[in-house]
Amino acid sequence: MLRFLGVLLLLGCCGCASFHGEELARLDPQELRTQPRLPPISYQIREGANPNSAEAGAGWPTASSEALFCSAFTGARHGPAEDDLHIDLAHFSVIRQPIFSMTLVLFTIASLGIIPTYAEEDYTLTVRVEYKGQLAREYVYKDHVSLWVEVLLIFWSFTHDPIEIERANFDNMLLHLIRDLRRDIPQIVTDA
Repeated sequence: MLRFLGVLLLLGCCGCASFHGEELARLDPQELRTQPRLPPISYQIREGANPNSAEAGAGWPTASSEALFCSAFTGARHGPAEDDLHIDLAHFSVIRQPIFSMTLVLFTIASLGIIPTYAEEDYTLTVRVEYKGQLAREYVYKDHVSLWVEVLLIFWSFTHDPIEIERANFDNMLLHLIRDLRRDIPQIVTDA
């Protein structure tokens, strides 16, 4: 029993570090402050789109994503569509090669954290923009996160926290959406 508790303690000390993918360029949230604000919107996350998404795992909207919307639009109302500009978001995450990743987890456990586990998780944000009840635009943003688990990664765990990296990844996709909306909203409003 003591040996089992020792193994659990050692595995509990394993470091878990995440790293951003390079598919989607990192945008600076400070650039929103220099841009004129967009017209008011309503927005919502499609319920049950993905049980592994930021909505389920971290509780969406997070404070940072809510702040992005509030600073980019003159009004941002979380809720169903009315006769206004409405954004419907769906966030998906899928682990690449899940069988391979789970096998590595078993080796990491058996080696007491010495053999590392590596996994990549793909994130997709699909967005439907409606204006006055009609579909106006659709956007898709993709990125990935690399995740490492090993006893020697304890030192990087504090600066590469997997939950913070996932939230930052989601916020970056929202920044891309806001940038694209800034470009497209004048056309969306005049076409309707």
